[in-house]
Amino acid sequence: MCGVTKVTVAVVVIMYELTGALNFIVPTMIVVMVARVIGDAIVEGGISEQLILLNGIPLLGEDEDECLLDMPVAAVMRPAEELLVLPAAGLSLRGLRRLLEGSAGIRGFPVVDSDMRLVGYVHRDAVAKAASSLAASDDAVVSFGTSGGVSLGHLVNPSPTTVRPRTAAETVVEIFRKLGPQVILVASEEDGVLAGLLTRKDILRHTRSH
Repeated sequence: MCGVTKVTVAVVVIMYELTGALNFIVPTMIVVMVARVIGDAIVEGGISEQLILLNGIPLLGEDEDECLLDMPVAAVMRPAEELLVLPAAGLSLRGLRRLLEGSAGIRGFPVVDSDMRLVGYVHRDAVAKAASSLAASDDAVVSFGTSGGVSLGHLVNPSPTTVRPRTAAETVVEIFRKLGPQVILVASEEDGVLAGLLTRKDILRHTRSH
């Protein structure tokens, strides 16, 4: 147990509570320390940390702070050119369904106007559910804003967590830790044009590659 979980004192206490024998405490402590030393020599961290890495869970640790010192978020984010975005107006229902079919691994989309100014953020599952239940024709125009057509504006979060390209990357890490958003959008200071998007996995991918 100690070699796998890297727990030491708790193992000794548990064994004492199970047996009630004081004369087993010292031998148990010796076995626990040997198991801990051997476990540390084989792999760093316990089974919980290894499962986090194996399953790709984006857990931000202390190492990320050091790797992101004096770095703007623009150096870490995925630029807008690489993102799938939803236009606030002008997209047909057929086009929306095709976009959903080709984006199975995406959790959500930034919503932008014709000038790429950020309008909001919408979750893919909500859009997919709404698109599958619409009775309109495939040529019907879908709107994620206030314009006409089949309106899905109620699905859009008009005030997602947003930062500027020059924001310090350490600040973004703290936002992820304390507020827990799935994504952070990056928009320009002057006119609110979408500049990029950032997730925990983007931060981990950047820190592990440098």
